[in-house]
Amino acid sequence: VFGLGLLQLYGWLSLSGASVDLWGLLLMGLIPFIIGDTIKIAVAAGIAGGITPKQAYANEVDAIK
Repeated sequence: VFGLGLLQLYGWLSLSGASVDLWGLLLMGLIPFIIGDTIKIAVAAGIAGGITPKQAYANEVDAIK
């Protein structure tokens, strides 16, 4: 997702006449979002772990585990 977004940002900046190098592109389109995305991943993992059943239902394949 980040790769496609960076390509789109680079294309938009190129069409608007701005000159940007790889580091500048990363500073605008990737670095500001890493912390927020990491927090969202941790929250989603916590919620998924909390709502996922801990025991199998009836005769499911993974009932032995």
